[in-house]
Amino acid sequence: MRRPSFGAWVLAFAWCAWAAFAGALLQLEAGSWAPDLVLLLLAAVVVARGRRAHLGLAACAACARSALSLTSPLVLLCATALAFLAARGVASVLDREGLLGRVAIAGAAALTFHGWRALACASRGEPAALEGFAGPVLVTTLLAPVLLPLLLRLPGLRPFTGRRA
Repeated sequence: MRRPSFGAWVLAFAWCAWAAFAGALLQLEAGSWAPDLVLLLLAAVVVARGRRAHLGLAACAACARSALSLTSPLVLLCATALAFLAARGVASVLDREGLLGRVAIAGAAALTFHGWRALACASRGEPAALEGFAGPVLVTTLLAPVLLPLLLRLPGLRPFTGRRA
């Protein structure tokens, strides 16, 4: 796989920012039962590339997410990187193209991200850190079979997925 160009990174950041913004809008409407679109975007790339997925995409996603979140950017960066690595680990064990593989990859990413973020917020003494933990994990995991193929078709992600749009 060739290294992604600067334009590819800018477009990847734009898609991550779009996913973070759309996720924030969904969270306003559905509360804690909104899917995490940023994690689904990362899971789609992991489904396409497996262990060869680029870790820099997790940094793009964390930066885009931190623009719309009150959570510390360092917590978001660590949680996103850990979620990305967990998804890559699951992708190396299970069949990425199958239904179970896609659900497990998205579920591992969602559980790791939201678990780490809740743990970090609880350690700072935030009272409602663990409330609403299960909602995004469950919804993100259940919507993975439907949304991952759609997210793989986003234009400009070919340098990261290796697939044509």
